[in-house]
Amino acid sequence: MGLMRKVVIVLSFAVVPAWIFAAESPIYSKTNAPVTPKAESLPLKDKVTQNGITWTFEKPARVAQFINGDFYVVGPVTVIMIDPKPLFGEEVKTAIDERSIKESLFKGKLARNGSTLNLPAVVAPNKITKRTRRSGFDSRMDMAAYDWEQFAKLPIDMKPGDSLISSISNEPIVSSFSIKALAVLTCLAEAQPADAFRPSYCKTATSKIYLARNLRRDLLLKLPLPESAAKIKPADNAEYFKGLWVDTVGYGRAMPKKSFYGPQIAEQAGGASLLLLLNYSPAEKEPLLLNMVQVGIDLFGLLRGGSEWHGEGGGNAGRKWLITFAGLMLDDKDLHSLTKSFPEGRFHEDDQTVFAPVEFLGKKYEKSWSGAKVIWTGHYGYNKGAFLGGSLTPRKDMDHYGPVDLFAPSEWPTPWSEGSEGYRRGTTSASWVAEALAARLMHVEKNWDHDAFFAYVDRWMTEDDVPVLAEMLKNAETKLAAAKDEKEKKLLEAAKAKIISANKGGTVAGSGGMAAVVKDLWAKYRDNLPLAPGQEKVPPAAKTWK
Repeated sequence: MGLMRKVVIVLSFAVVPAWIFAAESPIYSKTNAPVTPKAESLPLKDKVTQNGITWTFEKPARVAQFINGDFYVVGPVTVIMIDPKPLFGEEVKTAIDERSIKESLFKGKLARNGSTLNLPAVVAPNKITKRTRRSGFDSRMDMAAYDWEQFAKLPIDMKPGDSLISSISNEPIVSSFSIKALAVLTCLAEAQPADAFRPSYCKTATSKIYLARNLRRDLLLKLPLPESAAKIKPADNAEYFKGLWVDTVGYGRAMPKKSFYGPQIAEQAGGASLLLLLNYSPAEKEPLLLNMVQVGIDLFGLLRGGSEWHGEGGGNAGRKWLITFAGLMLDDKDLHSLTKSFPEGRFHEDDQTVFAPVEFLGKKYEKSWSGAKVIWTGHYGYNKGAFLGGSLTPRKDMDHYGPVDLFAPSEWPTPWSEGSEGYRRGTTSASWVAEALAARLMHVEKNWDHDAFFAYVDRWMTEDDVPVLAEMLKNAETKLAAAKDEKEKKLLEAAKAKIISANKGGTVAGSGGMAAVVKDLWAKYRDNLPLAPGQEKVPPAAKTWK
């Protein structure tokens, strides 16, 4: 009766997902799977509220929640009102033109508190911008990334297979982030069991509905906690993966502001999956596990809709691991073996790593300038046999965004290659360590299917970086001694300072104490990976990249 009482309380409030009470709520499995209710047993509601957003229906509809707390309605249904009220065109009284936000481009089509029915992953270029990843929630999208055609106007008819994402706009805008809150309402043909994940908000009609009872929790190891993890709990990291990841405009600008740059995503995804491989209790792991899997489901929907996360600085990291991890947990090869299910997919970590020999500007290179067989390919990466430039087309020249890893510092376009070496050391390598180690511990390198990524991380962690940095510094000092004027001297002094302060090989990124945890786990397990019967021993980290 105690368990039944808890479930009834959750349903009566209808706004708090059961998994928030992780210590009390059930961890669904095939032995305690919830029944699938009949639609007529669900409560009839004339409106439903989530994250401060209220959808009002033309007539009462059957409403329930997925395991993550998001609502669905058994449809069809018509939404006749949304609160806060969506504003469009002349209803928006104040427009801004500042920095890279230019609402004057969208006169008569301005938007606040917008909603989108069946959000597209990509859209066609228009007369204003060539950007294909845009949003219709708010016309203050940075870099002209607003798409008024996505703005859904009331009344909104929803049929089974539809998803409606609604927003609350920030007033005033906060650091180029126009969205304060998001919520999604899904329309289904029938009721779902309590352990159902929400189908992706993109390509919803053809998205599978996965059940938490089928999660492969047996794949999660129970490694002893290192001392560095003594004050860290999986639930502390669950919040990062909570809520809608509408990853359609760069840096998370189509969603409420959070740390949504590629390095942070890779750090969090890798670090969180490592926590799930430690010996915490199942109840401690469950909220984080559910949130991460839901994010992976959503990102896979975007991939199916045409999204890709190519190499570009540090911005697009982490997504491949989140989709792969979700696929492993859901036992779905379409998600966990992406190079087979989506061979044309582009992923940041893979674009930025490649084994030599490689050809660049008509010349063949057998190794990096420091002697490594695995290359960091530069700001825009490497795809289909070509190093890419800012237009993501094959390079026809060399600049400081290019593959400087192929050349000694004396041959670099500038003494400190901010766009290439700067990103290699500042926003990529150190952030990849956790996800590479998690994949190694789970022995899913073949699922990832890009060995250069793992070898590159091994290189970052084991290459002797002292002579590498010394050569960079020597080159900067030589040029500084030959500087012709004060302006050149200042530029070279700045380059020298950046070399001195740059991340050294072996640096591991991670917030809230996670960097120490990742480093401890790397030291203990990278060359001593737990093996199941039949698994092959992986070569030591110091050998894979040589």
